[in-house]
Amino acid sequence: HLGNLWFDHTPGWAIRHYEIGVLIGELSLGEGFDGVLPWGLLDNRPFLRCMNGYGLSLWRLGRFDDATTVFERMLRLNPTDNQGVRLLLDSVRAREPWREEGTMNMYTLADTPPWDWPIDVNDKILAVLRDREALGSERLLAAELAGNMVVIDDGLTEELLRILASPEETDSLRARAAISLGPTLEEADIGGFEDPDLLTVSEGMIQRAKESLHGLHDDPQIPKEVRRAALEASVRAPEPWHPGAIRAAFHDGDSEWRLTAVFCMRFIPGFDDEIVEALADGDGAILYQAVCAAGDQEVDGAWSFIRRLVLVAASGAPILPDDPDADWSILLAAMNAVASIRPLEAHETLSGLVESDDEDISEAALEALDIVEGLWDHEDEDDDEFELVDDTTWH
Repeated sequence: HLGNLWFDHTPGWAIRHYEIGVLIGELSLGEGFDGVLPWGLLDNRPFLRCMNGYGLSLWRLGRFDDATTVFERMLRLNPTDNQGVRLLLDSVRAREPWREEGTMNMYTLADTPPWDWPIDVNDKILAVLRDREALGSERLLAAELAGNMVVIDDGLTEELLRILASPEETDSLRARAAISLGPTLEEADIGGFEDPDLLTVSEGMIQRAKESLHGLHDDPQIPKEVRRAALEASVRAPEPWHPGAIRAAFHDGDSEWRLTAVFCMRFIPGFDDEIVEALADGDGAILYQAVCAAGDQEVDGAWSFIRRLVLVAASGAPILPDDPDADWSILLAAMNAVASIRPLEAHETLSGLVESDDEDISEAALEALDIVEGLWDHEDEDDDEFELVDDTTWH
């Protein structure tokens, strides 16, 4: 917080506060710490925010190599990168100078809860998206923020669609624009269009987005990164063409398309066999998506594998010895899948993790069991709504 107070006006003073904060955190971690600090665990966030401020200050002062080291370490500590560090790294590595306007605004927004964003935030994001002179990292971050349900509207959606369709934009920015459309499509698919007052994006704009994503995916001349993102975003609102596209991606022979396919199986049913097959994949990213898909689709055929993952973790052994950074994400997904696939067996299966000496693992296991309890409570409430009318009929 002290660093944030000085950042805008005196970065030389700000960096001292950030550096001290980082060093204090290092004392808690201990020498040689090589684990992860997931953003999902709230107590990790102050340290990660302090590191972010430190890295940004290094960049602003022209210490590019030091800034790169800090940002790369942040990605190892928190592989899910909730702060958008990966969007800055290319600019830092390319030794692009800090740009006063835009970067700090986008960084501040990314690290601020959306409900605390200023009233003119849409205009700020839109201005950065339209600024072709802005740093690539600024526009990537702006495209990511544009997809937040707090700000997305017809104007931002139209700009995302413009970027998505423009071959003059970078592949990474076009792909990011596609992904940012996903939550809006899902919200529209779930809520429908019966109450226009509740819509943030109009029905016509939603239809344009669906058609654009479909067309880009089907066009072999479009870069693979953009086509993959178009498919991943579009499945948030399922359509008849999706099963065929997912099946083709899964059997394409390309590991990146296979990863996209397994991600999409989380949203589109009918791929139980493929999900079970993907669980045997040695790639950590594909395994993570397969575990998530197994839980989301309640694939009973995946139960023995999911249970084995949990038991391995409970024994203290790594799930993926060659990719320890992926272990935490996979374990969290496996615990949630246990609760979804066989809730009646969840207590027995997760008991070893609840008793773990690792406080983070224990808390995560308890949270998974809370989900199970919530499901039973919901079913009990439904049961209370039934009333016995006679000896044979329930209403």
